[in-house]
Amino acid sequence: NCGSLPEIAADAAYFVNILEADGTENLANALSTFINNESLRNSLAQKGIERNKAFSWYQTASQIYEHIKNI
Repeated sequence: NCGSLPEIAADAAYFVNILEADGTENLANALSTFINNESLRNSLAQKGIERNKAFSWYQTASQIYEHIKNI
């Protein structure tokens, strides 16, 4: 849960804090939850498909072009 990942993935990801003292345990618990919870996996998969629609190379290129044009 750091950098640009929360902004990009939003609610389509299962974030785990591994930087804390018990980071290894956090990761193990998260993996166990994810493996054993089919509805969570399906929900995140569907959210990921929807989230993906917010990003495209065309959209990125258009935004970059607009920024360059305004320089």
